[in-house]
Amino acid sequence: MGRRKKPTHLKIVENSRDRRDPKLIEGEPVPTQPLAQAPKHLSEKERGTWDFLIENSPRGMLKALDHFTVQALVEAWETRRQAQEKLRALPMLVRIE
Repeated sequence: MGRRKKPTHLKIVENSRDRRDPKLIEGEPVPTQPLAQAPKHLSEKERGTWDFLIENSPRGMLKALDHFTVQALVEAWETRRQAQEKLRALPMLVRIE
């Protein structure tokens, strides 16, 4: 049976030592559309995070299919950041008398 073949885009990103021509594996899906702009419902800070992710991801790696995954990551990061700010503003110990 053997090992499964590594997708071509991973070989390229990882700078594989494979000396063969980086041909596509037979039947490998090829995404065509780049990732679109940030959704309009995102807040200004979330859009900033979106832009940061797009600018710092490997060129050509994120495609339209990744739209919802990146959106969920951005929203989760912003929720975490807001929670962290609230925790810093409040005392860690609350006395109930």
